[in-house]
Amino acid sequence: MSLRNRIVFPAITTGFVGPRGEVTDRLLAWYRARSAGGAALIVTEPAQVSALGGLYRRRLRADSDDALPTLRQLAVAIQADGAKALLQLNHYGSRLPRGSSPGNDPEPLVSASPTTMPDGRPVRALTGAEVECLIAAFAAAAARARAAGFDGVELQAGHGNLLHQFLSRVTNKRRDRFGRGPAGRLRLLRDTLTAMRSAAGDDFPIVVRISAAELIERGYDVARGQEIARAAVAAGAAAIHVSAGTPEAREDIPLCAGVGEATLAGLAVSIRAAVGPAVPIIVSGRILSPETAEQLLTAGPADLVALGRALVADPAWPRKVAAGRSEEVWPCVGCMACQLPASEPGIGCPINVESGREAELTIEPAPQPRRVAVWGTGLPGLEAARVAALRGHEVTIYAAGWPLGGLLGLRSVVPGLAEMGRAILAYATALKALGVPVHDGQPSDDADVILDARPQPEQHPDWIGGETFWLASDVLKSDLRALIPLQRRVAICGDSSVTADVALFLAGWGKRPTIVTPNTDPLWDLHPTLAAHVRRRLEGYRIAIETEAEPIVWQPDAGPVRLGRSTGLLTIIQRGDQEDLGPFHSVVAAPGWDDDSPPAPAGPSSSRGTLDNGTDEQREIPVPPLCGGTIGGPESTPIPTTIPSGGPPLLLGDSYRPDRWRDLTLHAARLARRL
Repeated sequence: MSLRNRIVFPAITTGFVGPRGEVTDRLLAWYRARSAGGAALIVTEPAQVSALGGLYRRRLRADSDDALPTLRQLAVAIQADGAKALLQLNHYGSRLPRGSSPGNDPEPLVSASPTTMPDGRPVRALTGAEVECLIAAFAAAAARARAAGFDGVELQAGHGNLLHQFLSRVTNKRRDRFGRGPAGRLRLLRDTLTAMRSAAGDDFPIVVRISAAELIERGYDVARGQEIARAAVAAGAAAIHVSAGTPEAREDIPLCAGVGEATLAGLAVSIRAAVGPAVPIIVSGRILSPETAEQLLTAGPADLVALGRALVADPAWPRKVAAGRSEEVWPCVGCMACQLPASEPGIGCPINVESGREAELTIEPAPQPRRVAVWGTGLPGLEAARVAALRGHEVTIYAAGWPLGGLLGLRSVVPGLAEMGRAILAYATALKALGVPVHDGQPSDDADVILDARPQPEQHPDWIGGETFWLASDVLKSDLRALIPLQRRVAICGDSSVTADVALFLAGWGKRPTIVTPNTDPLWDLHPTLAAHVRRRLEGYRIAIETEAEPIVWQPDAGPVRLGRSTGLLTIIQRGDQEDLGPFHSVVAAPGWDDDSPPAPAGPSSSRGTLDNGTDEQREIPVPPLCGGTIGGPESTPIPTTIPSGGPPLLLGDSYRPDRWRDLTLHAARLARRL
């Protein structure tokens, strides 16, 4: 197979597939955009090879010849602009969510060995005959992929899917030839590859994606990952795509902001050593910049680099980089919002809301240019300004006392989250090219349309007062000199991740913060992977967290004098008991800018998101509403077809929460297209 470059777009579940596994116009537009954007090799999201054990709804299917028309459409869409197309083949095994199989009495989940899922669903072991049927199903699916016009297939043998369940000693306790020790656990992978080769032909490439290490208790390490890679190559794999982990290891897979780039490259080095230089290695895992990609290709283990969320954020990344326009790339900032539920289903990016809506969010010239004032600097306001300027309007942004980026700008000053500021730099570059000025103050009366993109005011709790009280925005907007009056020991009170960000910000300046939250976990509003990273940083700074604690009153001078300075006590009710915490020099109220509380624990039918590695996961963050009066976002009423001049400001709002950035920015993008 000859490729135009070494960039791979890996399998990522989109949520754009139809209810019966058919392709949709939105899915085709998604893949066309990444082909037109310059990726050389595009791997589809997983296609299911068998209905045995149930089917994942809204996932591609390759389990019968009825799927051939759909698969042909997909291959043509990917290849239209010069990319090569691989169909990923998969069976989810026990990873099917509740309610996936139709009917009142769905068949039990299947896996290598019997077990019980955390939600109580039973899992039965596949019989030997059923395993042979699955091998035949993978082989038939590979033949269908060839008949549909694909250039090859990728076999998903990692991330906790069925083939991985047979490879792992944690999930495979069989006593037949498909278990019973390391060699037996490799048999299904070997036999499947052999059958696929026989069915599709030796000249039809089969890439195998593996988890090079499981990253869970009792899971296999990279030495076992090397054995898996060698077995795959011996059975006919044309290349190895290196990934890591299982769904249970999501908090330990370094894929979020603050963990660096090329985070799985070390595993790829080990796999390269195992299979030798003749076998192509695809490296994935936070490859974001062209410099990192080039380093992996020239001095690292990679023959090809998989850019997952980088091409979710900007499908034209390869084309822009090749043209020397890297500064125009919309960056992935590791916020994980693409994998959080949103008010509209399907994957998307808050930094580039056109991603996933390529056919909908086009730019048309405005019928009549107008003077548009954007009041506020958050993501929704910046996107509205960009779109309005592209359409020919005269746009001015008024900062209203906020840094560029608004609440995202505040979040980017937190140690470990600075790369979120890349989004602000990208918008600054785009707006400068469009000639959009940014002023302090507020809009003048001569604007035809005013878009209010300010966050709602922080709430002042009724238990606070005195000169030693601060709000979170006071802290995050301050430099070291301004923080001197805060002194050293600080209580930070709030019910969300704002408390953690303020604590990390202050700890970086040498303060000794304590988080006081009414919740069991102040990081409930973050994706689990990002929350785990923030939690590790809190632990690294030895930041105390008082959970299930409700502040009652701040007593500024009730504590002892420390080093000649007065201290105060914070009276709380914690798990039903009243007590005084402290002493503290100051207290920070961090209620945030979003009026809501954490959800109850998720039930079996809660919303679902997607991981960068193409796996799926259960989420505990509810789909956020678009009721801007209460969250500082847009009104829930539909955007009017026409927006007259001279009316009241139109509300866009802003949010501190990554799970709301997508909704608010998408609303702003749509509204700006109606101006």
